[in-house]
Amino acid sequence: MKVYLPGRHFPSISVTGTGCALDCAHCGAAYLRHMLPAPEPGGFHDFLASLKRKGAGGFLLSGGCDDEGRVPLGPYLPGVRKAKDTLGLRANVHVGLLDEGMMPALVSAGPDAISVDIIGDEKVISDVYGLDADPADYARAIETLLGDGLRVVPHITIGLNASRPSGEEEAIGLLEGLGVPALIFNVLVPTKGTRFEGAPAVGNGRVLEMMSLARRRLPGTEIMLGCMRPKGNVGLEVEALRGAVDGIVNPSRAALQRCGARHETVEACCAIPSRSA
Repeated sequence: MKVYLPGRHFPSISVTGTGCALDCAHCGAAYLRHMLPAPEPGGFHDFLASLKRKGAGGFLLSGGCDDEGRVPLGPYLPGVRKAKDTLGLRANVHVGLLDEGMMPALVSAGPDAISVDIIGDEKVISDVYGLDADPADYARAIETLLGDGLRVVPHITIGLNASRPSGEEEAIGLLEGLGVPALIFNVLVPTKGTRFEGAPAVGNGRVLEMMSLARRRLPGTEIMLGCMRPKGNVGLEVEALRGAVDGIVNPSRAALQRCGARHETVEACCAIPSRSA
């Protein structure tokens, strides 16, 4: 069992600051406010060097999307490569819907992981993200990235559409046969100030059902319980630590004490392969 504790060792950086063109129903750019705003690309290396001096071993590079659901990482990708080569930092980049024109720069940057959302219901894509896209667009992005030898780690948010079933089974089906190294499950957090702030909590049974389904249908893929989930759900964390998943991010002290299981601590995002992998 791997326990991921990113914290200051693996800070999250937004290339758009708090800006996002989409205003998604579940997020409304709220999560961007908890990320470090990236400087202009010319100052990116010095910025990362400063983070390393403060104890960082890597970083997540993400941000808000443009109106086509893409995160505009392009100007920062040379800095990712330089940070890996000269600072020894590890990098996880979140691309949103893939801009294929960015592929050569992505390959050249060589991030340790690429995080990609996968959604199995076209109506959910429209209702939550406001995008004119379909599940096949997300699957094609993953196939394209894998085809270039990159480590691609899909994310499924359980209950994405106001805690209702949101095409999770279909999303898992889209991943069958692709050979993704890991799959991260997040769980909708009804967030104040968003259109879904009044949504009920997703039941633990639904979360465990989806993780179990992924285990059966994606042999050889590590299953993770990610950081984006409601806090304080010790019951779910205990089930995860008892073997429902291969790794969990930021479990509570109470859950760790209740389980008492031996685990490997990784100070990074759960998309990043552990040093022992």
